[in-house]
Amino acid sequence: MPENVSPPTLEEIAGITQDEIVQFLTERVKNHPCPACGTNKWEVAMAPDYVFGLIGLNKNNSFSMPPPLAPLISVVCSHCGYIRSHAANALAIWKRNKPAKA
Repeated sequence: MPENVSPPTLEEIAGITQDEIVQFLTERVKNHPCPACGTNKWEVAMAPDYVFGLIGLNKNNSFSMPPPLAPLISVVCSHCGYIRSHAANALAIWKRNKPAKA
């Protein structure tokens, strides 16, 4: 069955758990040391009831309400505090398409 790559809903993104983030990053991101300090000690940055994201500007450098948002999953280096972000859409699509546990 082909992957369903349609854009995920905000509900799908908000439903992502910390365990799913760890599983996704373990499966998809191999040996990624911190570019700032070189350690490989990452923690998931989560806040209950919030989805972090990059806010976009219109082409004329003005804001619109609500602003365009690129939802992110962020991980923080527990040694130096460097923040690394991944598109939450990719994680939501991975979750939607992963095989169900038997």
